Amino acid sequence: MDRIGSLVSGLHSNEEGHALPAVGALIAGIGIVLLGFGAANANDALCIAGGFIGGLGVIAAALLNHRGVDYELYDRIGKLENK
Repeated sequence: MDRIGSLVSGLHSNEEGHALPAVGALIAGIGIVLLGFGAANANDALCIAGGFIGGLGVIAAALLNHRGVDYELYDRIGKLENK
């Protein structure tokens, strides 16, 4: 169990920033699965909800990537240029 805990804490403190955008990708994946279930069962409401959740997840992944990776990178570059 300690190995899993150290792996998760290493992902969150890693400089690469892959843990935060994965949340948005997970939301998008759930939406796409719901969209597939709705299409297979001819359920219009489930198709619409799955498409909406999938699109929201894609937007969330892009925003979290910008916030988690790009913003910190540009902030560090700005601090280095001001020195």
